Amino acid sequence: MLFWRSVFGFASEDLFEIPDPYGLIRSRTMVGEASGGRPIRLPFNVSESRETETGRFLTTFAGAGVHHIALGTDDIVAALDRAIARGAKFLPIPTNYYDDIAAKWGIDDQRIEMLKQYNLLYDRDEHGEFLHAYTETFDRRFFFEFVQRIG
Repeated sequence: MLFWRSVFGFASEDLFEIPDPYGLIRSRTMVGEASGGRPIRLPFNVSESRETETGRFLTTFAGAGVHHIALGTDDIVAALDRAIARGAKFLPIPTNYYDDIAAKWGIDDQRIEMLKQYNLLYDRDEHGEFLHAYTETFDRRFFFEFVQRIG
């Protein structure tokens, strides 16, 4: 964190604890700007348990590293269409996930079908909506995430 703060002028956000079935993952994000004022967010995750997703990644690949890059877009469906046309494969999401979010958020059937078609995950809060999809992993280690924030 000190490196990103002192060399690139990034600032740190609040620490979050993310529950994992095998322990807690602590996550803190460093934020800064690329040329042209575009935002950059670098989340750093650590876990004391070797059994959490983060712990398994660190143990399997002998230390820290980049395991995914998130790409922001204003039109996630168009971005996913372009990625699929270029051969990207996306992580399949179980059907019961969509049943759950339809009940939780009151999402209409047409929108649920679109989310299913693109294997999109959905969340929202008082600030807006969040859509995201993950590619399948490359070399059992690395993947891309496509994200769109609405609001």
